[in-house]
Amino acid sequence: MSALITGACELAGPCGAAATAENSGGLNGKWQWEATCERGSFHGVMEFVQNGSTFVGQFLETNFWDKGTISNGVIEGNHISFDRSYGMIVQHLASDLSSSLREMSGPYDSAMFGKCTLPGKKLAKIWQQ
Repeated sequence: MSALITGACELAGPCGAAATAENSGGLNGKWQWEATCERGSFHGVMEFVQNGSTFVGQFLETNFWDKGTISNGVIEGNHISFDRSYGMIVQHLASDLSSSLREMSGPYDSAMFGKCTLPGKKLAKIWQQ
């Protein structure tokens, strides 16, 4: 490997290492989410603002269920966890990000709606504005 390529790899991170949300800022932006539960389905859009291995954000109120603020966000590799607060309700949610950092998925057990699957997809830049 040439010295130029070696130097570029060292600046960007180890050559051949997969990008993670933690080291790439890949979580930033708007994400479309869905919740498919035993007793109902829901959807909306959330926006994350990442600062290194932490993040905050908000749900963008596209419908009745799409509300709340995102706090205590932590990124460990391609795993994220955060608290969603709206009104008197606080939910702790977690997801794993795909290697492309464009999709996420995680489980959630809801007292009201049963076991849920929570997939999400990062919206294209055109929808980020």
